[in-house]
Amino acid sequence: MLFISGVFIPLAEMAPTARAVAYLSPLTYTQDLMNRAVLGVGYLNRWLDLALLPAVLLVFLVLAARMHRCSRVLGY
Repeated sequence: MLFISGVFIPLAEMAPTARAVAYLSPLTYTQDLMNRAVLGVGYLNRWLDLALLPAVLLVFLVLAARMHRCSRVLGY
């Protein structure tokens, strides 16, 4: 995730295929917010970044809670 998130290669310089994969990574949106905060320039809309990060957090939190519940039922 680190290599496709725009940390080492900016999103604007990535190949279109790599950029499409980068949009699947939550780290991409975090990196874009950090670029905006530090450098004053971001590639994506800041409201998109701010909306997607809590949404991804919520999805993964719900999935983790379900997996934890299933593992407790199975006795792991």
